[in-house]
Amino acid sequence: MASGWLKRGRGQQMATAAALAEEHFVHREADGEATGKKQKTETEGRGFVAELLEKAPSTLQTCRSLLVFLDKKLEAAAPEAPPVGGPEELRSRLQVHADTLGRLTGLRAPAGWDARAKRVLDITAAAACPTAEAKLKAVQDRLDAAATDLAAKLKERGETLEAVTAERQSWAKEKVRREWLSWCARLLRVRETHLLAEVDGQKAVNTGSASGMTAVDILEALLIGKA
Repeated sequence: MASGWLKRGRGQQMATAAALAEEHFVHREADGEATGKKQKTETEGRGFVAELLEKAPSTLQTCRSLLVFLDKKLEAAAPEAPPVGGPEELRSRLQVHADTLGRLTGLRAPAGWDARAKRVLDITAAAACPTAEAKLKAVQDRLDAAATDLAAKLKERGETLEAVTAERQSWAKEKVRREWLSWCARLLRVRETHLLAEVDGQKAVNTGSASGMTAVDILEALLIGKA
């Protein structure tokens, strides 16, 4: 009887622990979703600085034509994210490393950007300015330090960093360009709204936001995958 009581006690403890664990992860997931929504709302609410808006096309017809083009590009299904290789205990680090390096490589690449979308936002020009170059270099330095550690751990298992992350890096590089198109479309919609207001005689609307996003702000958002 004592043995049965102990078994029941252990069973109740395990059930309680499982329930607490489930509750913990549910709260973590909810908190993560809330944080993500808050960040997205804050980004969307900032608007854009006047300088950035003024570089976008200045006619309604051109804005709308480009929006049709961009929306069609963005409607195409995006490829699924490939997993990284390597040992299970390193995969979260390897994934972050591959994603960040892929995005950084994509943003630094001078070629391959759609010429029509560059009329809205030339991200390569933004990446070449001193402020952006300093930010990109800081990210590169952190990646280099992480790569040294990860490569050493993988070598012990007979694997290489490039081999286990190459496919994921390539995916991240293309993903950052798709997200850039999304930023171009968002900027165009604001520009279109301002042009319509100008037609109605509300020229003050076209001044942009003093605290709005600059091209470098968008570059940073692209680097971390923040919508």
